[in-house]
Amino acid sequence: MTLHAKPPLRTFPPASRRLESLYEIGWVLLSPITGVETTVSAVLAVIAEVVPLRSAVLVESRDSRTRLFAWRSAADLPERLAALERGAVSAFERVTGLPTAGLERHRAPLPGPAVAAGAPVEPFVIPLSLRGQQAFGVLQLEAAAAFDGEDRAFLETAANQVAVALDRFYGRRRERLLRRHAEHSEREARAISENLERLVAERTCRLEQTVKDLHSFAYSIAHDLRAPLRHIHGYTEFVVERVDPESKRFAGRIMAAALRMDHLIADLLQFSRLTLDEITPVPVAPSPVLAQVVAELGPLIRATKAHVDVAPSLPVVMGDPGPLSLIFSNLVSNALKFTPAGVPPWVRVRAEPREGWVRFIVEDDGIGVAPVYQSRIFEVFQRLHTEDEYPGTGIGLAIVRRAAERMGGSCGVDSSPGRGSRFWVDLKTAGRS
Repeated sequence: MTLHAKPPLRTFPPASRRLESLYEIGWVLLSPITGVETTVSAVLAVIAEVVPLRSAVLVESRDSRTRLFAWRSAADLPERLAALERGAVSAFERVTGLPTAGLERHRAPLPGPAVAAGAPVEPFVIPLSLRGQQAFGVLQLEAAAAFDGEDRAFLETAANQVAVALDRFYGRRRERLLRRHAEHSEREARAISENLERLVAERTCRLEQTVKDLHSFAYSIAHDLRAPLRHIHGYTEFVVERVDPESKRFAGRIMAAALRMDHLIADLLQFSRLTLDEITPVPVAPSPVLAQVVAELGPLIRATKAHVDVAPSLPVVMGDPGPLSLIFSNLVSNALKFTPAGVPPWVRVRAEPREGWVRFIVEDDGIGVAPVYQSRIFEVFQRLHTEDEYPGTGIGLAIVRRAAERMGGSCGVDSSPGRGSRFWVDLKTAGRS
């Protein structure tokens, strides 16, 4: 499953083909990465449309393992490929300073159009590294003819994108390993008998600290990413008024991508804060909190010509104004957004007192959610529509669930396609322990 549907591409003059290819590579690398070979093969297929390739060798080292991936045309002799691989390994050792003992080797056909064999040219070796860090690999590319300056600049930019994607792939794999380790430890703790209660408590404490450290790390990274994104958006906005129409179109893409990434990071920061911040539920009057949210959503309400009906005097509950505001903001904005095109949204917010609890309900007459997806939509990055259909980050409902849980409550949805949705959040009545 891809993150988004890529917009259709148009044919541009040869001078713009490199920029268009970088755009295509960016979309390839935004999709979930299932393996290094598959992902790099897709990137090489795009590169080969601009720079015809005869071979490619990737050597990279992560997680204390070193891997070599080689792509070649069917017409090349095995001994020639072996020589190219030796050259790539030597370049890897020289650039990274890392050993290659226990090297894992993988070979695959070279993607892209076939290139006629000719006199060998000197391969172009590009170090793979992240800004300010030691290189962790090399990408060696060989073309039918020598690379010129524009080719090298294009390939270096493409390789930088590959380096970021590989780092994201291995980072997520390490995160999955940590999660599986934590789940295993938790299952082991539950199996310990009553005589080992102290050991259970110690292991639970370590697990909680591990999760907290992971969220703290994610929060720090997300926070640090916002500053360079704002610089990208700001400088691009400065440049866009001084370039030709075609360059302005590319600059517009950069600005839109930077803005969306900033929204995504902002939501990630909110999600992380809900995990890291201490929350002590106190009596909270929801009506003023909801009134502030509706006021902030005023421009969207007016733009969509929506009707928002808020019940008066909502019951006081045990909670925290900040997380409660996030719940109302995400549920009401979703109700305004997920409606058929051209139909003014109708939104109703009310409360139902229950046995020691209050159920807050946000109803709409929008597109609805199929039952099979109703549990999934509360997870991080779960989107049922493309960015072109309904913009968003895929984190809003995960924030709703995390905020409800941190205040001792729960959430859910009752919905069916085409008949609107009824999202609910249960919180304890004020005074209930």
